[in-house]
Amino acid sequence: MGAETECRGAACNARRQAYAAQLAALGPTSATYLMAHHYVRYLGDLSGGQIISALVQRHYGLTPEGLNFYAFKEIGKIKPYKDAYRARLDATDFSAAERSEILNYAAEAFETNRQVFVDLMERCSGIGPHVQEPLPG
Repeated sequence: MGAETECRGAACNARRQAYAAQLAALGPTSATYLMAHHYVRYLGDLSGGQIISALVQRHYGLTPEGLNFYAFKEIGKIKPYKDAYRARLDATDFSAAERSEILNYAAEAFETNRQVFVDLMERCSGIGPHVQEPLPG
């Protein structure tokens, strides 16, 4: 997204607002919901997000500062961190029903995040139903 444009109005924000509302409603009360979203967001950013970061940097010529969303310097090497994360998750004492909930919520979280990125892509490329207006001043 260029600094010269900004998406405005309810249509532009609907997907992001829906995602935030889901997290606000279920996150504080459901460990399985929160676990699923954490897994999808953070392990996704550590996996595919690293590829996306490289592609975005190459395509748009962004500096590393523009891609801080995908920077995880504090964790060291990504692969050992992901392996340890998965091992800890596998070792948790969730019941079969809770594991099923986590998988269902993870699928939902993946789709919700995908929709947020579709929204961003549409806004950045100028396609789709979003209106881009120049920023003031």
